[in-house]
Amino acid sequence: MYFSTVHWLPLVGGYTAYPPPDTAHRRRLVEALPDPDALDELVAATGVGWIVVHTAGRPLPSKWAGTLPPGLALVRRWPEATLFRVTRPQATARGAP
Repeated sequence: MYFSTVHWLPLVGGYTAYPPPDTAHRRRLVEALPDPDALDELVAATGVGWIVVHTAGRPLPSKWAGTLPPGLALVRRWPEATLFRVTRPQATARGAP
């Protein structure tokens, strides 16, 4: 939560005292990323626009280092984190109304 003060954007997991009612489901989707189906469902449910993978100086997990699904683009890598932009529009994500 502390790092969110850099950008002041909403967090998928909510805030410490105010988690969303479907926190467990969102957590499962986030853990499945960058799986295309999980990305589609997360975009449809939340409209997420950015994904930060915190690495704390470790290598980026291999599932993030390979080919990314359509709608996800690498923006920048730092020693502590990697930033991805979600380019998939919410309206075209599977499951979206």
